[in-house]
Order: sequence, then C-alpha cells, then structure tokens
Amino acid sequence: PPYRPPAALAIGFCDETPMASECSVADKGSYNLPEGIAEERQALLWCAAKCTSCARCHFISFSLLHRDCSWFYDCRRYPAQLVRTIMGGGSYRTMPLYK
Repeated sequence: PPYRPPAALAIGFCDETPMASECSVADKGSYNLPEGIAEERQALLWCAAKCTSCARCHFISFSLLHRDCSWFYDCRRYPAQLVRTIMGGGSYRTMPLYK
C-alpha cells in the first residue's frame, strides 16, 4: 500500500537544536539522518526509533532536505505555531510520540 503520513504529522519544526545533546538530561537535540534514508517514511521510522530510545524525547522534527532528526522534551508550538518559513522549516515534519 502507498505511504500515508500519520495524521499527527505537521509541517515545520519545534525549535533550533544542538547536535547530539545528551538525551537523559537535555531538553532537545538532533542526529544526522543516515545516508541510506531517501524517503519520508524511512526518516520518520528512523527518527521515531531514536526518540523511543531517549527517555526525554516526546516530539520529533525531521527533514530529508537537511538530513536532520531533531528531538524535543516539549514542543509548545505544535501543531499550529511550528517554524515553517525560516531555516528550511517547510521541509520539516513534526509529531508527538507517546511512549
């Protein structure tokens, strides 16, 4: 069947993030998407798996264009006020992860 994004997936990102922050204590961080990931579905699954292994991750924002998977403890901007118009925000997809 064709890929259908989850209903919770919104356009934009929560906030800027530092690379690879310690997820056991930080409020946000990010990882580079591996080179083999070429589709939104793959990026979503990879980023969600990274979030699942991080106790403080409750939201993900990912972008194929920027090869980025960012995680957040909180995202008060979700969904209506996500960053969309600067820093490539329109290429990001964001969603909560309920663990």
